[in-house]
Amino acid sequence: MPHRSTRDDIEYAAFEDGARALDAGTSIDALGFLRRHRRGLVIGTVFAGLVTVGVAAISLALPRSERTAVIDITPTFPGASGGRYPNRTAYSAQDIIASHVLEPIWRDQHLENVVEFAELGRNLQIVAGGAELELVRTEYLQKLSNAKLTSAERITVEAEYSAKLKSMKSASLTIS
Repeated sequence: MPHRSTRDDIEYAAFEDGARALDAGTSIDALGFLRRHRRGLVIGTVFAGLVTVGVAAISLALPRSERTAVIDITPTFPGASGGRYPNRTAYSAQDIIASHVLEPIWRDQHLENVVEFAELGRNLQIVAGGAELELVRTEYLQKLSNAKLTSAERITVEAEYSAKLKSMKSASLTIS
């Protein structure tokens, strides 16, 4: 009987362990899998990186989105609907967004960290009408969008719309 070496014992044990693992179906050769699929993994990683860089570049190239808020207000002091302050001086909707009115609000709300005062003042707008005017406008736009209106009916609806706008004595305002 020939003498077996330690090396033969190790190789035989490895062979036996491998055969048992294959029989059981539980062997996971992770390194072998990675070696076999190295090219696909590298290409996939590079592709994902390029897509990420592309999306980042596009998002930086697009203009910053500006947030817009709209608020409808109705001054309720005596004389507001007539365009007069209670002391009978002329009232203007622009008084609401004047810098001496706006600056204390800007400071109290700690907006100096968010927007510069000059930029805020430039971007604020105030228009007369508010929700009431919008309802009337929507109603008459709907009436005028009817394709079956004759030109005589259209003129009547337009005259009715103009009269309704002139008769509105609303003090409603929209700030945006």
